[in-house]
Amino acid sequence: MSAHRPFLRFVPFLTLVLACGCTSNRDVAANGRGDDRGDQAAASDMPLRRRNATEPAISNSAGGDELARTALAVPTGNLKTSVLLVEKLAPGEARLNRPYDYRIRVTNLTDTPLTGVVVRERVPENFSVTKSEPSGKDENGWQNYSVGELPAMAARTIDVSGVAKAEGRLDTCIAVDYKPTLCAVTQVVNPILKLTKEGPADADICEGIRYRYVVSNVGTGTEKDVTIEDVLAEGVTTDDGKKTVSLRVGDLPQSTSREFTVRVKAGGTGKYASAAVARAPGAEHVKSQEISTIVHQPKLDVTADGPATEYLTKTAAYTVRVANTGDAPARHTTLGFDVGAAGEVTSVAVTGGKAEGQATTYRKEGVDLGTIAPGESRTITATVRAAREGAVRLAATAVANCVSPTTAKVQTTILTLPALRLEVVDLDDPIRVGKDVVYRISVKNQGTGADHNVTIIATLPAELELVAASGATEGHADGQTVTFAPVESLASGKEAVWQIQAKAKSPGDVRLQVQLKSNSLTKPAAETEPTRLY
Repeated sequence: MSAHRPFLRFVPFLTLVLACGCTSNRDVAANGRGDDRGDQAAASDMPLRRRNATEPAISNSAGGDELARTALAVPTGNLKTSVLLVEKLAPGEARLNRPYDYRIRVTNLTDTPLTGVVVRERVPENFSVTKSEPSGKDENGWQNYSVGELPAMAARTIDVSGVAKAEGRLDTCIAVDYKPTLCAVTQVVNPILKLTKEGPADADICEGIRYRYVVSNVGTGTEKDVTIEDVLAEGVTTDDGKKTVSLRVGDLPQSTSREFTVRVKAGGTGKYASAAVARAPGAEHVKSQEISTIVHQPKLDVTADGPATEYLTKTAAYTVRVANTGDAPARHTTLGFDVGAAGEVTSVAVTGGKAEGQATTYRKEGVDLGTIAPGESRTITATVRAAREGAVRLAATAVANCVSPTTAKVQTTILTLPALRLEVVDLDDPIRVGKDVVYRISVKNQGTGADHNVTIIATLPAELELVAASGATEGHADGQTVTFAPVESLASGKEAVWQIQAKAKSPGDVRLQVQLKSNSLTKPAAETEPTRLY
């Protein structure tokens, strides 16, 4: 028995007795009885079928085609629960003093390699081994064939050639030693992260900045718990107000990539730059390239010009200029006007842009100026009708996407103009001498504003003698001249009336002369009324 001991406490070696001279296949179990014949048949048939397809047939100089095959599953005798399958394929007869060839095959039935595999065959005295592959070593009547390491599910074949030296039986036995080996496979991997960050070189503050992150595993194996972090430049935040973009990637298998898109916003114009970092526990962090973005913003400048004064009922014309002095387009620009209750915007006309030359009725939502490119402007002409005397304060306010409202103001003083109409009539004509004639004097303010100190002075011809003077104010006579006290204020649309009664003293074609004075008149207005006296 070999001194070699396996690691597991199996039988040190198992002896398989192969009886020479057999003429048919025979399966032998570990206990020498014919148990588990279904497994034994599988153990003997399957490896031999594979072998017959790939190995040359055994030559037999003794003649005869019949081969005896014996097999044993070691150590249990059951193919399903054993470690090794040992088989011997040999001719059924051997000729005296002639070459006799046979084959021993050992198969690893497990998924792990076996080491120290040694096949030993006890050779009878009447048989001598002349050669073998691999070479055997004779130790006390046993031929030892060292197989060494036998990989999982692998097989080794021992080809033996010898000579029978005497007639009779050739009784041989086969034993096998092995060392079970526990093998563990550890896959060596090298995950390698690659991170890219993409962003625009220029961005409109209205639209924000969109960053695109792509993290890839270009190595082998899976990188666990990958995260991406981008500490944003000062003044830049995420939509929810955070100063850092934090992305959880999770596990990243080899040859895969994950993509993320994040929108951030800048608090003002300027250049903003940052780089992202990909991290995983136990791995060195990977940094992306730095991305720089210049943020642009439109800026509106509004100026307004209009008349310092205008008369009531007239329309005042105003010119408003809206310019984009920023470095980004001012989209959806509108211009609105506010004149309060003092007036009404009646029309607007735009010069420049898509509304070039268009006149339109002004609406409360304002005038659509479209998109104003950097350096461009629009000129708007607006007409305003004042509702009353006083000051009209026009405020022109321009707004656009992502632009704070910008307002320009201009004030116009609305003047009123009195317009006095003087009318003198005699109520009866002609007049007999000795009778009275009555003159009606009226002053109506047809203007837009009040007039003050409205005064009537009437001069009677010599043929008439004053009888009475009455009306809106008291009259005083000085010879043939009658002067009425002034009307302190005569509002627009109001009328003042006076009467003069005079007696005809002598016949003639006479004229009553009337003068009108007021604060608005730079020189008196005069009117005469003819009357025939008979």
